[in-house]
Amino acid sequence: MEKDFKQIPAELNDTESLIKHISPANKNVYWECVFKDYQQKSSRTIVILGDSSSLKNLKYQVPKTGFINKKWTGYYYIAYHDGNELRYVYDAKSLQKFIGKVDKLAEALIIAQTLNFCVDSKRKITGAYRKTINGFDLHLAKFHLCPMQTEAFKVHIDTLGNVRTKSLNYFYDVDKNICAD
Repeated sequence: MEKDFKQIPAELNDTESLIKHISPANKNVYWECVFKDYQQKSSRTIVILGDSSSLKNLKYQVPKTGFINKKWTGYYYIAYHDGNELRYVYDAKSLQKFIGKVDKLAEALIIAQTLNFCVDSKRKITGAYRKTINGFDLHLAKFHLCPMQTEAFKVHIDTLGNVRTKSLNYFYDVDKNICAD
């Protein structure tokens, strides 16, 4: 692993912990992040901040997709009232706009998750970070289902949310002929 990289703290290893660390770019009257299951049977609120009574006369429509989609289970979306209307965060682009300047490690990691990167805290090559002058360098993993493999990446996310990636090669290869999807 490269010099000056630190282990990503354990409390930042899952999506819901990262969501709780988001600081929106603009002051909103109200915002909430919700996990909606694909079966449409339930939803779970992850974060609620602000005055929920401001939604009283607004039409709330649940987005059909989210900024992070968990295979086979559901997706995360954000609904927020900016003072004028109710808006939604339902993809990587709208998440970046909602966050604005990426100045926290959790925000960089949540943006990386929208691109299917994840922290593998068992290995430094896929669970480390370094703060840079204009953002963060991250060592993260990407899992491939067909064939089943894990690939290490160096991911740079600048303060504007731009992402550059470089493969550091595969470090776990089950069998080239096994697929999980």
